[in-house]
Amino acid sequence: MPQSIRAFTGPLTAAAWKTIPSAFVRCENDQIFPPVLDERAHERAGAVYRLPSSHSPFLSMPEELAALIGRIVGTAPGGR
Repeated sequence: MPQSIRAFTGPLTAAAWKTIPSAFVRCENDQIFPPVLDERAHERAGAVYRLPSSHSPFLSMPEELAALIGRIVGTAPGGR
């Protein structure tokens, strides 16, 4: 779905990761992003999970990713 230009030009009023519980999934075999970028995301995430997947776990490990997301959502405040 196309995004509004306002998503790119509007002023940022808050960083959601500061107030909404977040998780980071580290794709251990990702060869696109260097580990230093992942470390920055780790610092911001409330929890870090790992998958032995490539850059896109949606394609390389869809069942495992879905199971992991289910576990993450189940443990989040307000999760089922």
